[in-house]
Order: sequence, then structure tokens, then C-alpha cells
Amino acid sequence: MPFFVTAQQKTPAQASLLLTCLTFSAMAGGPLIGWFTGRHPLRRSWLVLGSAALTFSAFATLLAFDTPRPMWQLVFFTLAIGLGGPASAVGFDFARTFSERHRLGTASGFVNVGGFSATILAVLLVGLVLQLVSAPGATVYTLDEYRIAFGVLAVPWAVGVAGVIGSRRLARRDMAAGGVVVPPLREALRRRR
Repeated sequence: MPFFVTAQQKTPAQASLLLTCLTFSAMAGGPLIGWFTGRHPLRRSWLVLGSAALTFSAFATLLAFDTPRPMWQLVFFTLAIGLGGPASAVGFDFARTFSERHRLGTASGFVNVGGFSATILAVLLVGLVLQLVSAPGATVYTLDEYRIAFGVLAVPWAVGVAGVIGSRRLARRDMAAGGVVVPPLREALRRRR
């Protein structure tokens, strides 16, 4: 809310609308993401990586400019960010797929704690950077200060993407050892045609 009102110069009503768009995006995206993961279980990592790319693109296009963005771009930003919530729930699906039955609760707990901890640490990181780049005692931040603080999120984003790619490689190796070979995406698309 403060980012939209102070840095993007939107009214409180416009900022509320943007947050509502974020919520509706998550609500609409959940069933679609669930359908996709159920129908294409071997392509779940592509969904997660696609969500990460969409999130990165939304932040990059927002932070690339040193002037407040038009409402349509902020709507796109909130819709893209809203999809990240249900996409992150794919982690629970991975935990169910690759964990032994008697360890499902523990696996789900690790997914839950991991996602929650990463979010809290990211929020803390943004807050710390805002304090470092702003005047001492500031409670209202400029667009440039927000741009620097949000830009720091590229570090945990990159760590997460590297983790997904590395885990996917290990999972596919283990699956191949068990006789399940995941064909390259282009081959799978060619077969559908």
C-alpha cells in the first residue's frame, strides 16, 4: 500500500484496487495451476520456472523506470505477483510425489516452513535496504529507494531458481534410474502435434 500511494502516486482507492487485483489473480490462478499440475505432472517444474520468470519480468519492468508507472502496468504487476502464491503451492505437490508415505507430514512441513521463512526473510531484506538507503528516521520512502530495495530481491530469486533447476536435475536422474524418462519439452510438444 505505501509503495503504491507514495512511490507510485496512486490514491488509496487505486492502491486498494491493485491489492484486490492481486487477490483475485491468486484466486483465479489456483484452480488453473492445480489443473495443469494434475494434467502434466512431469512439467510442474516448468510451471514453477515460468512463474518465477513472470515475477522477475513484472518486477523488472516496474523497477526499470524512475517515474511512477501507469495504472495498467501496476495492474499487470499485481496480477503477475498474485499468480506466484498458487504457483508456490506446487512445492507441496513435489513433496507428496517424491517423499515416502510415512514422511509426507514432515515433507509438507519443510515446504511450508521453507516458503514462509523465505518470504519473511525477503520482507526483512527489503525493509533493511529501505532503512539503509533512506534518510535516518524516514517513514515515507521515495520511488528510487523502493527501486533499490525491491531490486535486492533478485538475489533470493536467483537462489530459488537455481534450487529448482538443481533439484529438477537430481529428481530426473533418480526417475531415470527407476525407469521413468522425462522427454525434453520440445519433444513432448512435437508428440502432441
